[in-house]
Amino acid sequence: MGISATRTVMLSYGLSGMVAALAGILVSPITTVGPTMASALVLKAFSVAVVAGLESGFGVVIVGVFLGALESIASYQLGSGWREAPGLVLLILALAVRPTGVFGKAVIRKV
Repeated sequence: MGISATRTVMLSYGLSGMVAALAGILVSPITTVGPTMASALVLKAFSVAVVAGLESGFGVVIVGVFLGALESIASYQLGSGWREAPGLVLLILALAVRPTGVFGKAVIRKV
């Protein structure tokens, strides 16, 4: 087909590195800069991906906005110390009620 696999892999690694660097630059003013600065953000991203379903891009956007609103309400009503709690509660509830995610599809695989 004429597409070099080596060049494609190098390009994808380069692009992902640039996007990660840009994300770090944009996030650094709103959080402390250090080796563990992304732990809370990764937990939120993981919660959103699991709750939405791993194969639904639209679901990730909807659940992300919902989680952001829920965190804002929780920090306003309960205090800023409770800001991370809704994400964990939502993750536990989603895994208990619907493990495939809200927008995910249940697939039965034959062995």
